[in-house]
Amino acid sequence: MDPPALWLVALNAFAAVVVLLAVLAGAIRLLSVVFPERTAPAPEAPAVDATAMLDAPTLAAIQVAVQHALPGGRVVRIERTTGGTK
Repeated sequence: MDPPALWLVALNAFAAVVVLLAVLAGAIRLLSVVFPERTAPAPEAPAVDATAMLDAPTLAAIQVAVQHALPGGRVVRIERTTGGTK
C-alpha cells in the first residue's frame, strides 16, 4: 500500500475544518433565531427644558470643568442630546 500523499491529507483536513465551521455557524444562527436580541424601549422625550432640570451646583460643576479643560472658556448653552456621541 502506498502512503497517502501529503496534499490529500491537507485537503481532507481543510474540508473537515470547513464542515466544522459550517456546523458551528448553523448552530449560532439557530440560537440567534430561537433567542432573539431584546430591544430596549425607546426613551421618551423630556417634557421640560433640559436646563430647567439642572440645579445650581450642577451648572457650577459644568462651568468649572470647562474652565479646567479650556482656560478662559465659558459655557454659553447647555443642551440635552438623545442617542450616543457623534
